[in-house]
Amino acid sequence: MAAANSATLRKKVQLLLKKAVSGLSTPSFRASTSDPGKLFELTALGFLLQTAKGKGANVSVTNTQGGALHFAGSPSAADRKHHTFFTIQWPNDPLSHEAWISVEVQTLSESISCPVNSTPKLTFGSVHEIDVGLFEPGVNGHPTHEQLHLGATCKHTPFKKWQLREALGLRRETAYVLNRPVNSLAPWFSPLVSADPASPLIFFSSDLRCLNYKAPVDALGLYVNYLRFPI
Repeated sequence: MAAANSATLRKKVQLLLKKAVSGLSTPSFRASTSDPGKLFELTALGFLLQTAKGKGANVSVTNTQGGALHFAGSPSAADRKHHTFFTIQWPNDPLSHEAWISVEVQTLSESISCPVNSTPKLTFGSVHEIDVGLFEPGVNGHPTHEQLHLGATCKHTPFKKWQLREALGLRRETAYVLNRPVNSLAPWFSPLVSADPASPLIFFSSDLRCLNYKAPVDALGLYVNYLRFPI
């Protein structure tokens, strides 16, 4: 991406987040947040924050560091001291989420293999990155799959079917699949989800061809969404 186009796109993503967050002046990103793939993740984040806000939620931000938003540039733990995250709070409702970028989640297989009442000894295969994750408030380090309220994987590349297979694997590692829908942990996005925990998982793609694959994977709580990019 040419430097001028990258700078223009960064500004558009910054404005997208500004519209979504109450009281946020036009934010800046650290210099390394210019990769198109990372900017696509932030666009997906902005889409989710705006969707929640449009349905009545209050959205606030933590760790702006003088107006600059600091996100992990690679798979990371939830770092409450240094990384920016957002809180989605619903008035007169106990439901709330924290929105993070690039946080690695402890997998379902890790929880199955870990003895009861013991501390997980995390290995490379014990955690998987959630590009955009909405978690229960207060998460720190590597959240468990049970603390995930909504997850998203983001692909700003030509659509390939293997990407959907990868997303299905992430679905399997974040929830048991049910044969019936239950009340969602993010009902403002999808009221019912056939998974336990009932966390919707979204596959965001900038390639329209992804829409050919919306069904039947939605029956598993995996939702294929086209997201126009560059915005």
